[in-house]
Amino acid sequence: MIYFKACPKCRGDIRLQNDGTGDALHCLQCGFERAIAPHLLAKAREMRRVQAA
Repeated sequence: MIYFKACPKCRGDIRLQNDGTGDALHCLQCGFERAIAPHLLAKAREMRRVQAA
């Protein structure tokens, strides 16, 4: 999943990725990276399902 203009450092595009140790947000422009707690990721996915319905 890609979040456009969501990087807090450069306002670039952020991609949600799983590197085997957990989920993280990674900026495609500047390389900024932040780990995501599993419960926050589940909440974000649930919000997307509700919005799509």
